[in-house]
Amino acid sequence: MKTSNAGAPEILLITPQIEQTVVELRQLLGDQHSVEIHCSNLINVQGDKRGLVSRLRYYWLDPFLTMIRCVPRVWRYQLVVTYYHRNGYWLGILGRLFRRRSRSRWVWIGFAPNPPKGGLLGRIKEYITYNALLGHDLIVCNSRPVIDMIKQRYPKVSDHVAYARWGGSGSTFAESVDRGYIFCGGRTNRDFATVLEAVSELGCPTIFVAGKDADFPAHVPEHVSIYRDISSESFERLIQEARIVVMALKRPDISSGQVVLNSAMQSAKPVVVTAIAGIDDYVTPGKDAILVAPGDVDDLKAKLALLLENPERRKELGTAARLTFENSFNSKAFAGQLFDILTAACHGIWSTRARIDQIGSVTPTPGSGSTRHWLE
Repeated sequence: MKTSNAGAPEILLITPQIEQTVVELRQLLGDQHSVEIHCSNLINVQGDKRGLVSRLRYYWLDPFLTMIRCVPRVWRYQLVVTYYHRNGYWLGILGRLFRRRSRSRWVWIGFAPNPPKGGLLGRIKEYITYNALLGHDLIVCNSRPVIDMIKQRYPKVSDHVAYARWGGSGSTFAESVDRGYIFCGGRTNRDFATVLEAVSELGCPTIFVAGKDADFPAHVPEHVSIYRDISSESFERLIQEARIVVMALKRPDISSGQVVLNSAMQSAKPVVVTAIAGIDDYVTPGKDAILVAPGDVDDLKAKLALLLENPERRKELGTAARLTFENSFNSKAFAGQLFDILTAACHGIWSTRARIDQIGSVTPTPGSGSTRHWLE
Protein backbone atom coordinates (compact mmCIF):
# COMPACT_ATOMS: atom_id res chain seq x y z
CA MET A 1 0.00 0.00 0.00
CA LYS A 2 1.67 3.20 -1.12
CA THR A 3 0.85 6.88 -1.37
CA SER A 4 3.18 8.69 -3.73
CA ASN A 5 4.40 12.26 -3.79
CA ALA A 6 7.25 12.87 -6.20
CA GLY A 7 10.44 14.28 -4.72
CA ALA A 8 9.35 13.88 -1.11
CA PRO A 9 11.15 11.77 1.54
CA GLU A 10 10.09 8.13 1.63
CA ILE A 11 8.43 6.74 4.75
CA LEU A 12 7.84 3.13 5.77
CA LEU A 13 5.04 2.48 8.28
CA ILE A 14 4.98 -1.01 9.80
CA THR A 15 1.73 -2.08 11.46
CA PRO A 16 -0.09 -5.33 12.29
CA GLN A 17 -3.46 -3.88 11.21
CA ILE A 18 -4.83 -0.99 9.18
CA GLU A 19 -6.86 0.83 11.81
CA GLN A 20 -8.36 4.31 11.59
CA THR A 21 -5.38 6.10 13.17
CA VAL A 22 -3.08 4.50 10.58
CA VAL A 23 -5.36 5.63 7.76
CA GLU A 24 -5.47 9.20 9.05
CA LEU A 25 -1.74 9.34 9.78
CA ARG A 26 -0.98 8.05 6.31
CA GLN A 27 -3.20 10.72 4.80
CA LEU A 28 -1.46 13.48 6.76
CA LEU A 29 1.99 12.19 5.80
CA GLY A 30 0.95 11.37 2.24
CA ASP A 31 -0.09 14.95 1.53
CA GLN A 32 3.58 15.81 1.20
CA HIS A 33 5.59 12.59 1.26
CA SER A 34 5.79 9.14 -0.24
CA VAL A 35 4.37 6.65 2.28
CA GLU A 36 4.56 2.87 2.08
CA ILE A 37 2.70 0.71 4.59
CA HIS A 38 3.77 -2.80 5.47
CA CYS A 39 0.79 -4.50 7.13
CA SER A 40 0.91 -8.12 8.22
CA ASN A 41 -2.91 -8.19 8.49
CA LEU A 42 -2.52 -9.99 11.76
CA ILE A 43 -5.60 -10.69 13.84
CA ASN A 44 -4.69 -9.54 17.32
CA VAL A 45 -4.50 -12.14 20.05
CA GLN A 46 -7.28 -11.24 22.43
CA GLY A 47 -10.55 -12.44 23.88
CA ASP A 48 -11.45 -15.89 22.63
CA LYS A 49 -8.42 -16.13 20.30
CA ARG A 50 -5.68 -16.68 22.84
CA GLY A 51 -4.66 -20.21 21.89
CA LEU A 52 -1.03 -21.29 21.98
CA VAL A 53 -0.61 -21.25 18.20
CA SER A 54 -2.18 -17.78 17.91
CA ARG A 55 0.03 -16.39 20.66
CA LEU A 56 3.19 -17.85 19.09
CA ARG A 57 2.21 -16.34 15.78
CA TYR A 58 1.41 -12.91 17.22
CA TYR A 59 4.28 -12.51 19.68
CA TRP A 60 7.08 -14.29 17.81
CA LEU A 61 6.46 -15.54 14.27
CA ASP A 62 4.82 -12.48 12.74
CA PRO A 63 7.39 -9.96 14.10
CA PHE A 64 10.23 -12.18 12.91
CA LEU A 65 8.73 -12.66 9.42
CA THR A 66 8.02 -8.94 9.22
CA MET A 67 11.67 -8.21 9.90
CA ILE A 68 12.78 -10.69 7.23
CA ARG A 69 10.48 -9.08 4.67
CA CYS A 70 11.48 -5.52 5.54
CA VAL A 71 15.24 -5.93 5.96
CA PRO A 72 16.12 -5.77 2.23
CA ARG A 73 14.45 -2.38 1.80
CA VAL A 74 14.31 -0.80 5.25
CA TRP A 75 17.57 1.09 4.70
CA ARG A 76 16.28 3.16 1.79
CA TYR A 77 13.70 5.16 3.75
CA GLN A 78 14.28 8.45 5.47
CA LEU A 79 11.73 7.56 8.14
CA VAL A 80 10.77 4.10 9.41
CA VAL A 81 7.85 3.92 11.85
CA THR A 82 6.88 0.84 13.83
CA TYR A 83 3.26 1.27 14.94
CA TYR A 84 2.22 -0.97 17.86
CA HIS A 85 4.13 -3.89 16.41
CA ARG A 86 6.45 -6.20 18.31
CA ASN A 87 8.74 -6.01 15.30
CA GLY A 88 10.14 -2.96 17.10
CA TYR A 89 12.34 -5.34 19.10
CA TRP A 90 13.84 -7.00 16.00
CA LEU A 91 14.14 -3.74 14.10
CA GLY A 92 15.78 -2.00 17.04
CA ILE A 93 18.41 -4.72 17.39
CA LEU A 94 19.04 -4.50 13.65
CA GLY A 95 19.44 -0.74 13.89
CA ARG A 96 21.70 -1.04 16.90
CA LEU A 97 24.05 -3.36 15.00
CA PHE A 98 24.10 -1.93 11.48
CA ARG A 99 22.60 1.59 11.32
CA ARG A 100 25.40 3.73 12.69
CA ARG A 101 26.10 5.46 9.38
CA SER A 102 22.51 5.74 8.22
CA ARG A 103 20.80 9.14 8.02
CA SER A 104 17.31 7.68 8.35
CA ARG A 105 15.10 8.12 11.42
CA TRP A 106 13.53 5.12 13.13
CA VAL A 107 10.56 5.62 15.46
CA TRP A 108 8.77 3.05 17.65
CA ILE A 109 5.20 4.04 18.49
CA GLY A 110 3.45 2.23 21.33
CA PHE A 111 6.33 0.78 23.35
CA ALA A 112 5.12 -0.21 26.83
CA PRO A 113 7.43 -2.49 28.83
CA ASN A 114 6.30 -4.90 31.48
CA PRO A 115 7.87 -4.72 34.95
CA PRO A 116 11.35 -6.28 34.98
CA LYS A 117 11.71 -9.91 36.02
CA GLY A 118 14.53 -11.44 38.03
CA GLY A 119 16.79 -14.30 37.13
CA LEU A 120 18.90 -14.97 34.05
CA LEU A 121 15.99 -14.83 31.59
CA GLY A 122 14.89 -11.53 33.06
CA ARG A 123 18.35 -10.02 32.63
CA ILE A 124 18.56 -11.28 29.05
CA LYS A 125 15.19 -9.75 28.22
CA GLU A 126 16.24 -6.43 29.75
CA TYR A 127 19.45 -6.45 27.72
CA ILE A 128 17.57 -7.14 24.48
CA THR A 129 14.96 -4.48 25.26
CA TYR A 130 17.57 -1.87 26.11
CA ASN A 131 19.46 -2.43 22.86
CA ALA A 132 16.22 -2.46 20.85
CA LEU A 133 15.40 0.97 22.28
CA LEU A 134 18.91 2.24 21.56
CA GLY A 135 18.40 1.16 17.94
CA HIS A 136 15.61 3.71 17.52
CA ASP A 137 15.83 7.48 17.30
CA LEU A 138 12.54 8.02 19.12
CA ILE A 139 10.18 6.02 21.35
CA VAL A 140 6.55 7.15 21.62
CA CYS A 141 4.54 6.11 24.70
CA ASN A 142 0.94 6.69 25.80
CA SER A 143 1.58 7.27 29.50
CA ARG A 144 3.79 9.86 31.21
CA PRO A 145 4.50 7.62 34.24
CA VAL A 146 5.70 4.94 31.81
CA ILE A 147 8.02 7.50 30.24
CA ASP A 148 9.39 8.37 33.68
CA MET A 149 9.95 4.69 34.33
CA ILE A 150 11.71 4.22 30.98
CA LYS A 151 14.06 7.11 31.73
CA GLN A 152 15.04 5.53 35.03
CA ARG A 153 15.23 1.97 33.73
CA TYR A 154 16.92 2.76 30.41
CA PRO A 155 18.80 6.04 31.05
CA LYS A 156 20.63 6.12 27.71
CA VAL A 157 17.33 6.64 25.87
CA SER A 158 15.98 9.24 28.30
CA ASP A 159 16.26 12.05 25.73
CA HIS A 160 14.62 9.99 22.95
CA VAL A 161 11.17 9.43 24.45
CA ALA A 162 7.97 11.31 23.58
CA TYR A 163 4.38 11.24 24.84
CA ALA A 164 1.22 10.97 22.74
CA ARG A 165 -2.26 10.52 24.16
CA TRP A 166 -3.68 7.34 22.66
CA GLY A 167 -6.91 7.98 20.80
CA GLY A 168 -8.63 4.74 19.91
CA SER A 169 -9.09 2.80 16.71
CA GLY A 170 -11.84 4.95 15.24
CA SER A 171 -14.43 2.18 15.44
CA THR A 172 -18.11 3.12 15.39
CA PHE A 173 -20.13 1.95 18.35
CA ALA A 174 -23.77 0.98 18.35
CA GLU A 175 -26.23 3.15 20.24
CA SER A 176 -25.63 3.10 23.98
CA VAL A 177 -28.30 1.72 26.30
CA ASP A 178 -28.61 1.23 30.06
CA ARG A 179 -29.20 -2.35 31.25
CA GLY A 180 -28.70 -1.39 34.87
CA TYR A 181 -25.40 -3.12 35.70
CA ILE A 182 -21.92 -2.02 36.74
CA PHE A 183 -19.20 -3.12 34.34
CA CYS A 184 -15.53 -3.76 35.17
CA GLY A 185 -13.27 -5.43 32.63
CA GLY A 186 -9.79 -5.76 31.18
CA ARG A 187 -6.74 -7.93 31.54
CA THR A 188 -3.68 -5.84 32.34
CA ASN A 189 -3.02 -4.22 35.71
CA ARG A 190 -6.60 -4.57 37.00
CA ASP A 191 -7.63 -4.34 40.68
CA PHE A 192 -10.67 -6.61 40.56
CA ALA A 193 -10.45 -7.45 44.28
CA THR A 194 -11.24 -3.89 45.36
CA VAL A 195 -14.17 -3.62 42.95
CA LEU A 196 -15.60 -7.00 43.98
CA GLU A 197 -15.52 -6.11 47.65
CA ALA A 198 -17.17 -2.74 46.98
CA VAL A 199 -20.02 -4.06 44.81
CA SER A 200 -20.67 -7.08 47.03
CA GLU A 201 -22.36 -4.84 49.59
CA LEU A 202 -24.17 -2.63 47.07
CA GLY A 203 -26.36 -5.35 45.64
CA CYS A 204 -26.29 -3.84 42.12
CA PRO A 205 -25.86 -6.31 39.22
CA THR A 206 -22.18 -6.29 38.27
CA ILE A 207 -20.33 -7.88 35.37
CA PHE A 208 -16.60 -8.60 35.43
CA VAL A 209 -14.65 -9.55 32.30
CA ALA A 210 -11.14 -10.82 32.98
CA GLY A 211 -8.40 -13.03 31.64
CA LYS A 212 -8.22 -16.67 32.62
CA ASP A 213 -5.44 -15.97 35.14
CA ALA A 214 -7.30 -13.32 37.14
CA ASP A 215 -8.07 -14.48 40.69
CA PHE A 216 -11.62 -14.42 42.00
CA PRO A 217 -13.10 -16.15 45.06
CA ALA A 218 -14.70 -19.53 44.50
CA HIS A 219 -18.04 -18.07 45.56
CA VAL A 220 -19.29 -14.58 44.66
CA PRO A 221 -22.63 -12.88 45.38
CA GLU A 222 -25.53 -13.84 43.12
CA HIS A 223 -25.67 -10.36 41.58
CA VAL A 224 -22.06 -10.68 40.35
CA SER A 225 -21.22 -12.36 37.02
CA ILE A 226 -17.70 -13.18 35.82
CA TYR A 227 -16.74 -13.78 32.19
CA ARG A 228 -13.30 -14.68 30.86
CA ASP A 229 -11.62 -14.22 27.48
CA ILE A 230 -14.68 -13.10 25.52
CA SER A 231 -14.51 -11.60 22.05
CA SER A 232 -13.83 -7.90 21.61
CA GLU A 233 -17.29 -7.48 20.08
CA SER A 234 -18.96 -8.94 23.17
CA PHE A 235 -16.73 -6.84 25.39
CA GLU A 236 -17.70 -3.63 23.61
CA ARG A 237 -21.38 -4.56 23.78
CA LEU A 238 -21.16 -5.02 27.54
CA ILE A 239 -19.66 -1.53 27.85
CA GLN A 240 -22.37 -0.03 25.66
CA GLU A 241 -25.13 -1.56 27.80
CA ALA A 242 -23.64 -0.79 31.23
CA ARG A 243 -25.00 1.79 33.65
CA ILE A 244 -21.57 2.59 35.10
CA VAL A 245 -18.08 1.57 33.95
CA VAL A 246 -15.43 1.03 36.62
CA MET A 247 -11.75 0.98 35.69
CA ALA A 248 -9.73 -0.03 38.74
CA LEU A 249 -5.97 -0.08 38.20
CA LYS A 250 -3.05 -1.12 40.41
CA ARG A 251 0.24 0.30 39.15
CA PRO A 252 0.94 3.63 37.38
CA ASP A 253 4.09 2.34 35.66
CA ILE A 254 2.15 -0.04 33.42
CA SER A 255 0.43 1.51 30.40
CA SER A 256 -3.11 0.17 30.69
CA GLY A 257 -6.77 1.09 30.77
CA GLN A 258 -6.86 3.52 27.84
CA VAL A 259 -8.78 1.12 25.59
CA VAL A 260 -11.62 0.55 28.06
CA LEU A 261 -11.68 4.22 29.03
CA ASN A 262 -11.90 5.26 25.37
CA SER A 263 -14.73 2.81 24.69
CA ALA A 264 -16.67 3.92 27.75
CA MET A 265 -16.32 7.63 26.96
CA GLN A 266 -17.26 7.05 23.34
CA SER A 267 -20.41 5.31 24.63
CA ALA A 268 -21.15 8.29 26.92
CA LYS A 269 -20.90 6.18 30.07
CA PRO A 270 -20.21 7.57 33.54
CA VAL A 271 -16.75 6.29 34.40
CA VAL A 272 -15.21 5.63 37.82
CA VAL A 273 -11.44 5.26 37.58
CA THR A 274 -8.55 4.81 39.98
CA ALA A 275 -6.62 8.02 40.64
CA ILE A 276 -3.18 6.75 39.68
CA ALA A 277 -0.40 8.86 38.18
CA GLY A 278 -1.04 9.73 34.55
CA ILE A 279 -4.81 9.35 34.55
CA ASP A 280 -5.25 13.13 34.45
CA ASP A 281 -3.78 13.04 30.92
CA TYR A 282 -7.00 11.31 29.85
CA VAL A 283 -9.79 12.61 32.12
CA THR A 284 -10.80 15.76 33.98
CA PRO A 285 -11.66 14.68 37.55
CA GLY A 286 -15.23 15.44 38.52
CA LYS A 287 -16.15 16.58 35.02
CA ASP A 288 -15.96 13.59 32.69
CA ALA A 289 -14.95 10.92 35.23
CA ILE A 290 -15.03 10.19 38.95
CA LEU A 291 -11.70 9.34 40.58
CA VAL A 292 -11.29 6.99 43.53
CA ALA A 293 -8.29 6.34 45.75
CA PRO A 294 -6.21 3.28 44.79
CA GLY A 295 -7.32 0.16 46.65
CA ASP A 296 -9.85 2.07 48.78
CA VAL A 297 -12.98 -0.10 49.02
CA ASP A 298 -14.97 2.41 51.07
CA ASP A 299 -14.23 5.29 48.70
CA LEU A 300 -15.25 3.24 45.67
CA LYS A 301 -18.40 1.92 47.33
CA ALA A 302 -19.50 5.41 48.42
CA LYS A 303 -19.01 6.94 44.97
CA LEU A 304 -20.74 4.08 43.20
CA ALA A 305 -23.68 4.38 45.60
CA LEU A 306 -23.99 8.11 44.85
CA LEU A 307 -24.00 7.48 41.12
CA LEU A 308 -26.52 4.64 41.38
CA GLU A 309 -28.88 6.93 43.28
CA ASN A 310 -28.43 9.93 40.97
CA PRO A 311 -29.36 9.39 37.29
CA GLU A 312 -28.90 13.08 36.50
CA ARG A 313 -25.30 12.96 37.69
CA ARG A 314 -24.70 9.86 35.59
CA LYS A 315 -26.09 11.61 32.54
CA GLU A 316 -23.97 14.69 33.23
CA LEU A 317 -20.77 12.64 33.47
CA GLY A 318 -21.64 10.57 30.40
CA THR A 319 -22.35 13.64 28.28
CA ALA A 320 -19.07 15.25 29.32
CA ALA A 321 -17.21 11.98 28.63
CA ARG A 322 -18.62 11.81 25.13
CA LEU A 323 -17.58 15.41 24.52
CA THR A 324 -14.03 14.61 25.64
CA PHE A 325 -13.98 11.71 23.20
CA GLU A 326 -15.18 13.87 20.33
CA ASN A 327 -12.78 16.74 21.07
CA SER A 328 -9.52 15.07 21.98
CA PHE A 329 -9.72 11.33 22.75
CA ASN A 330 -10.14 9.92 19.24
CA SER A 331 -8.13 8.57 16.32
CA LYS A 332 -8.05 11.89 14.43
CA ALA A 333 -6.53 13.74 17.39
CA PHE A 334 -4.08 10.89 17.97
CA ALA A 335 -2.97 10.93 14.32
CA GLY A 336 -2.38 14.68 14.57
CA GLN A 337 -0.16 14.25 17.62
CA LEU A 338 1.83 11.52 15.89
CA PHE A 339 2.27 13.66 12.78
CA ASP A 340 3.70 16.49 14.87
CA ILE A 341 6.04 14.11 16.69
CA LEU A 342 7.28 12.50 13.47
CA THR A 343 7.81 15.91 11.89
CA ALA A 344 9.94 16.98 14.87
CA ALA A 345 11.84 13.68 14.72
CA CYS A 346 12.93 14.57 11.19
CA HIS A 347 14.38 17.84 12.48
CA GLY A 348 12.11 20.13 10.50
CA ILE A 349 13.06 18.85 7.03
CA TRP A 350 9.36 18.50 6.22
CA SER A 351 7.18 21.40 5.21
CA THR A 352 4.09 22.63 7.07
CA ARG A 353 1.60 20.09 8.30
CA ALA A 354 -1.87 19.52 6.90
CA ARG A 355 -4.78 20.59 9.06
CA ILE A 356 -6.45 17.77 10.93
CA ASP A 357 -9.91 19.13 10.22
CA GLN A 358 -9.28 18.74 6.47
CA ILE A 359 -9.19 14.96 6.74
CA GLY A 360 -12.25 13.54 5.05
CA SER A 361 -14.27 10.47 5.88
CA VAL A 362 -11.91 7.50 5.56
CA THR A 363 -12.46 3.85 6.38
CA PRO A 364 -9.90 1.33 7.65
CA THR A 365 -9.51 -2.09 6.09
CA PRO A 366 -12.76 -4.04 6.61
CA GLY A 367 -12.53 -6.39 9.56
CA SER A 368 -9.59 -4.61 11.15
CA GLY A 369 -9.77 -3.48 14.73
CA SER A 370 -7.47 -1.66 17.08
CA THR A 371 -3.86 -2.75 17.55
CA ARG A 372 -4.75 -2.46 21.24
CA HIS A 373 -7.63 -4.41 22.72
CA TRP A 374 -9.60 -4.89 25.89
CA LEU A 375 -6.82 -7.01 27.38
CA GLU A 376 -5.04 -3.72 28.05
